Amino acid sequence: MRRVGKILAFLFILPAVLLAQNGVVRGRIADAAGAPLARAIVSAEGSGLHATSDEQGRYEIRGLSSGAYLLRVRLLGYQPRTARVVVDQAAVTQDFVLTEQPISLSPVDVVVGSRARHTAAEQLAVPVDVFTSEDMSKQGVTETGQILQSLAPSVNFPHQSVTDANDIVRPFTLRGLSPDETLVLINGWRRHQMALVNTFAYGMGAGTTGVDLNAIPSSAIDRIDVLRDGASAQYGSDAIAGVVNMVLKEGQFTPFLNTSIGRYHPDNYADDGTTANLNGGWGIGI
Repeated sequence: MRRVGKILAFLFILPAVLLAQNGVVRGRIADAAGAPLARAIVSAEGSGLHATSDEQGRYEIRGLSSGAYLLRVRLLGYQPRTARVVVDQAAVTQDFVLTEQPISLSPVDVVVGSRARHTAAEQLAVPVDVFTSEDMSKQGVTETGQILQSLAPSVNFPHQSVTDANDIVRPFTLRGLSPDETLVLINGWRRHQMALVNTFAYGMGAGTTGVDLNAIPSSAIDRIDVLRDGASAQYGSDAIAGVVNMVLKEGQFTPFLNTSIGRYHPDNYADDGTTANLNGGWGIGI
């Protein structure tokens, strides 16, 4: 009989316990103008229950036991709010109005282009050749285009003859593509192309225009970076073959003066092809 009495007592108490845990808190979350706020998180501290507001800003927390709770609502970009409610058998309605709160971020320094701190070529994820001014001074030529051709196997600087103005202003090619498909930068800034159109040039596409590398004296260059891969996704269609970035010398440096004289000495013919070059530099602060 005692066991039967305990079972009956449990059956009478169980509905009361279930009713005590069926407390509901619902409401609406809006901003100062009354617009609904979605995806705001509302939690009842001490119960482990929470809810997220929908597109109309409404939320509902079920399964709360009878008692007092502290509701806390949080949403990114708004000040958090709290409210104390007492849950009973009847549903409790608690609305919230949130005030905007600007999000402060720490400053972020973004450095782009070749003006960033230089990285060794073997540490880069793309094929980049880096040639210093010391490497350029050992090539035995003075033209910037010839120097780059002798340093980078992927660069071609053809010597034109009887090709109209290409005899004077010679474009260069990278990876065998047209001259206008190689982007040339100076200190990370785009260098303009020549006004000369290649209409009668050997070894390159007709109707193309390139950059005159010889317009930049080799004595003023600190280093040359050659990207031997297509970079059109980053720089545009003029970087299909790759990118050549010439970094100029900066600041004050020791004045210098270079001279060179050369001549051809064939065995069966008279000497010919005498060339002389004089260049110098003097750096001043600006």
